[in-house]
Amino acid sequence: MSWDKMTAIKAIYPEAVCTVNNETEIVWQDGNPKNITEEQIESKQQELKTKYVLMQNRIKEYGSMAEQLEYIVENGLDAFITKQNGIKSKYPKE
Repeated sequence: MSWDKMTAIKAIYPEAVCTVNNETEIVWQDGNPKNITEEQIESKQQELKTKYVLMQNRIKEYGSMAEQLEYIVENGLDAFITKQNGIKSKYPKE
């Protein structure tokens, strides 16, 4: 998914007015009013990547809707909730 510089900048400051050329040069049309640093951008990129990987891991372990329904039918709702809570603990959103 996307954790490029522009996505990171917009995640830090949604109203930012800038362009990013070849993922290297940031051109601020608004003068970078929040004084966003390269370190902040890189940190936000890593955060977005980590969240994406965790989300993909959760989706993979949850399985399809059909697989989830089959699990409920075969094991009961309580077992399903326990399984889902285990996945959420293993791959927390935050």
